[in-house]
Amino acid sequence: MKTLLLLRHGKAERYNEDSDRARALADRGVKDSRHMGRLIAHKIGDLDLIVASDAARASQTARLVAEAAGYKSTISFRPEIYAASSRTLLDIVRELPKHDDVVLMVGHNPGMEELADDLAGPSDSALPTAGLIVITLPGPWSAADVDTGKRVATYGPGD
Repeated sequence: MKTLLLLRHGKAERYNEDSDRARALADRGVKDSRHMGRLIAHKIGDLDLIVASDAARASQTARLVAEAAGYKSTISFRPEIYAASSRTLLDIVRELPKHDDVVLMVGHNPGMEELADDLAGPSDSALPTAGLIVITLPGPWSAADVDTGKRVATYGPGD
């Protein structure tokens, strides 16, 4: 059994003169990211791997969550997660190391919601910034596909 945690980055600043990719977390995003790291540690336990977009707001979120969750390993930053489609994200999931059982992916909407819907069926609720969807998959990462997962929990920064 594999557990995939899909985390939307924390609340970001509205504007960055360099680019959208360079937008950093707002104060609320920093606070919510730390909270979600503590929540993951409490509700899920140890993470085997964190994979994140290299956009500033997502990489900051990943680092803050890692610190708060007690994650000591390297974060894998993947540029292709930024603005990715569900298909691209699913390809990344299928390539995850087979020995890792609990993986956190930090990314962006709409891709994160679309991936969750593809893997585990549609949900009635939107994924807020710093929102987390927990999905279990019965087989290896390489077998992940549409409707192969089960959505077991959804958490927001207010939980």
